[in-house]
Amino acid sequence: MTTEELQDAIFNGIDKLAAENKISHLSTQLISRYSGISEGKMLRHIPSLDKVITKWLKGKEAEINNFLNSFPATKAELLIHINLLVNKGDIATLLLSSNLDPLLDIDNLKKARKQLEKHINDVIKQLEDLPDRPTADLANELMFCLKAIVETNNAESQRKKASLAKDFPWEAENELFPAEDILKRLATNESGFVFDPVSGRSYTANETAVSILQLLRETVNTSTIVDRVTEEYDVTREAAERDILEFAGRLRGVL
Repeated sequence: MTTEELQDAIFNGIDKLAAENKISHLSTQLISRYSGISEGKMLRHIPSLDKVITKWLKGKEAEINNFLNSFPATKAELLIHINLLVNKGDIATLLLSSNLDPLLDIDNLKKARKQLEKHINDVIKQLEDLPDRPTADLANELMFCLKAIVETNNAESQRKKASLAKDFPWEAENELFPAEDILKRLATNESGFVFDPVSGRSYTANETAVSILQLLRETVNTSTIVDRVTEEYDVTREAAERDILEFAGRLRGVL
């Protein structure tokens, strides 16, 4: 196997890891498993893991730029475009996943993420029949939904993905949380016990989850909820989004 063939095999392995959102846990052992190249052989031929990842990212720049530079202007086309993104796992992970701490320091990746948010915001501004809410809130809600699809692999994320093929997150069929009437009828106490008197189902929530539930009763604006959790608990926006996504999935699974 030539050096180029070895590098291609390693890059293919990293592609697969990125598609499964495992890139934050990269190791020579994992790359070996996904590339089919023995760990010993890799260690003999690659200068360092960091340099390999940097070179792999460099090779992804053109693909990312092509996606970002071809944004459409209608609802149907936008839904097709973002579905192409979530189905292309490695690029979706790079643009959306919050589980990339070492890589997020790379300026080009930061710029690409900001460009994606700007494009989505600009396209939504041009759409008709939007809810009476700020465009930025709708864009954040769409980004939030996309992150949920990319960062989790369960029945709930698959439901979101299927729904996103035809509807935006703020449209009824793609709601992240249970319906408003269900949320309002829930009984809670200070210890975090949540009870649905209609279905008889119950759920034990931590302090953060109870706060999220209270915010849900006040507003269904996901962006506002993220802002409030970030401020109240002094956490990053990414951490707040992860907590909310986790709670939303559990809540829908119980109620």
